[in-house]
Amino acid sequence: MFQFFGKTYDPVRDFARLKNNVQRVFSRMLDGEWHAITDLQTVGGSAARTRVSNLKTAFEMPIESEPTDESGTLWKYRLILRDVDPEMARRVLEYDLTEELKAKLRTASTEKTRALRKELHKLLDRVPNEDLDEARITLERLVEEASDLDFGFEDW
Repeated sequence: MFQFFGKTYDPVRDFARLKNNVQRVFSRMLDGEWHAITDLQTVGGSAARTRVSNLKTAFEMPIESEPTDESGTLWKYRLILRDVDPEMARRVLEYDLTEELKAKLRTASTEKTRALRKELHKLLDRVPNEDLDEARITLERLVEEASDLDFGFEDW
């Protein structure tokens, strides 16, 4: 199964965003029309060309390309609809992390939480008793705000 990669790729931080970008580029191309890279960037981000490449190589989508002008510096892309079957589309639209990677991320998240909790206790040990209530209220507010964040892993 295809996985994103790269020197700075972090699945926790990047997977949901990159997956959504691939799916949005695919959805835009489902009309079978030609799309300039600038059009695809509006839904797939600045690396839309890479998302097109992901669709072609990892998901085996039949995509043709041609230069938009004689200089050959800008290209346009078109999904060949007659060659796309429902199973191919399903693979793109239902793409998710492997169960193995989900388990690794849960473990890493738990370990990171434990480490952060230890750091927090060290910091709180240094807070004077008269400031503990204020520190506790601030921490509770921060935790509440952080719990509102959506990282794209709803089913964990």
